[in-house]
Amino acid sequence: MAKEKIIINDIIVKRAVEIQNSGLKSFDSLHVASAEYSKADVFLTTDKNLLHTAERLKLEIKTANPVNWFMEVDENE
Repeated sequence: MAKEKIIINDIIVKRAVEIQNSGLKSFDSLHVASAEYSKADVFLTTDKNLLHTAERLKLEIKTANPVNWFMEVDENE
């Protein structure tokens, strides 16, 4: 559950452009950059291309499929 609202700023836009130039779509890049900026614990998505590209980019945030992430969290508790 989101605890805060992230307002787009120049730092996020600059990072989003960097991410987009590495292969993600503009909207996805903005979402990932916002999650990085807010220091989110994890970025959950079912988009296989986003997950594959994020793994290759070594982003500053963990990305995961929601089902796989839940199974991992559930197993560790």
